[in-house]
Amino acid sequence: MSEWKERDRPQRLERRYTFVDYEALRHFLDRASLISEALGYYPDMAFGRDYLNITIAPEDGQVLSEMHRQLSADLEALGGYES
Repeated sequence: MSEWKERDRPQRLERRYTFVDYEALRHFLDRASLISEALGYYPDMAFGRDYLNITIAPEDGQVLSEMHRQLSADLEALGGYES
């Protein structure tokens, strides 16, 4: 089950992932970077030792597109996180 939350004003998708340790987080970030590179889109990410907050937002006040939603699904499919 996806835990992405869709927000308005501005429109965006948000998700917090938690990991067992920093190594698991780093592995996830490495794989997420490949997805971002392929799409040419880089979400906002903030992380600590065992968590990662991601915000996927369209640029310049646009609306969420299929690409944004696909990115969230692709990140979800990576696995390796606790929640």
